[in-house]
Amino acid sequence: MEASESWDWQEGTNVLADLAQIRGSYSRVDELVASPDGQKLAAAVRKGDGEATACVNGQAWPESFELCWYLRYSPWGKLTALVRIDDEWTLAVDGVPWEQRFEYAWNPIFSADGKAVALACKRDNLYGVAVDDKAWEEGFPAMRDFCVSPDGSKTAATVQVEALKEADVFGFFRGVWSLAVDGKAWDGRFVNVWGPSFSADGKAVAAEIRTDICEYSIAVNAEPWTSRFGCVWSPLFHPHSLP
Repeated sequence: MEASESWDWQEGTNVLADLAQIRGSYSRVDELVASPDGQKLAAAVRKGDGEATACVNGQAWPESFELCWYLRYSPWGKLTALVRIDDEWTLAVDGVPWEQRFEYAWNPIFSADGKAVALACKRDNLYGVAVDDKAWEEGFPAMRDFCVSPDGSKTAATVQVEALKEADVFGFFRGVWSLAVDGKAWDGRFVNVWGPSFSADGKAVAAEIRTDICEYSIAVNAEPWTSRFGCVWSPLFHPHSLP
């Protein structure tokens, strides 16, 4: 990890935070997480008035929220948390919430270089992905896995492109699942789609596909392989070759 070049590797003792003092200062303390360089200790805390925020090395973020949870540090030391404001969810980065608001938001993940953060979100009863405070323009009736390209410039998710009525088995096996890249779904439709993965340069994305009741394969940039298998999983690109 490139950020490790700036870490302090000297021997000795460095007191970052007094956990007893933190626990005594708030009505509730959850989710202790350490920064990658080991110099910050953060926790989700709740104040006596019921407001929630994050506390870093004993110091609370200036802004408080209705709820604050799922604290995670980026590889470069930025602290993120899922927060609720006026009954809507968003992501706070070092205490500053995104402007985008959602019915629900979950599973924030960082790009490989650590400079972009994306999350799954629900708005107007449709599902999509938001990255660095910008959400997909198009939403879908359902969504499963999602991923971020190594440089954070693209996102992809397995999405249901057509709503089905209850117990519509025939409609399901006609295929209503696909892969959406930056909110644009592939033309191909499959029984199921899982496990999206970007190539190192971000120009290609692969996913597991189910083509029939017991047939599976891999699709790359919307093109399925000709071979079919009894099972497939976790497509990955060779880091030093292009698809």
